[in-house]
Amino acid sequence: MTGVTTSRLPTSIVVLGGVSFLNELSSQIVTPLIPLLLATVLGAGPVALGLVEGVADALASLLKLWAGRRSDLLGQKRKGFILGGYGLSVVARPLIGLAVNWPMVLLLRSLDRAGKGLRGAPRDALVADATPKDLRERGAWIRGAGALTLPASRVRRRGRSLGVPTRAYG
Repeated sequence: MTGVTTSRLPTSIVVLGGVSFLNELSSQIVTPLIPLLLATVLGAGPVALGLVEGVADALASLLKLWAGRRSDLLGQKRKGFILGGYGLSVVARPLIGLAVNWPMVLLLRSLDRAGKGLRGAPRDALVADATPKDLRERGAWIRGAGALTLPASRVRRRGRSLGVPTRAYG
C-alpha cells in the first residue's frame, strides 16, 4: 500500500491536540493571576515572584531533557510520561488558588511546570510516531493549535477593548 495518502489524522492525535489546547487554556487563565496572588493576597514581594517563576521554569527545563531522553530509551512507553505530566498539572494548578503562603505557591507552581516538562518531549515524539509521514505537518499543527489560538484571541480582545474593530484581527 505504498503511495496511498490518507487525509485524516489518527483519532489519538486529534484527541491529544484537544487535551493540549484545553491544558494550555487553563494555564493561560491561571498564570497571569500568580503575581496578583503573591503581591496582594499573600503580601510577597518581587523576589518571591522571581523565585517562584525561576525555580518552576528551571525544573520544567531539566525535566524536559530527562523525560525526552528517557522516553526515547523506553520507546513505545511514552504514554506514562504524558499522563503523568498532564496529571501533575491538572492537580497542582487549581490548588495554587488555595495557597496560604508564597512557598506553597512555589511548590504548586513547580509541580505544574514539572508536569509540562514531563509531558512535552514524549508527547511530541508520540505525535511524530503516530502520524503518517504525509501528514506530519498537520499532526504538529494540531498539537500546537493552543499556542497559536490563545494569543490570537488575546489580540482580538485587546483590540476590542481599545475600540479597534475586531475584523482587523481576523
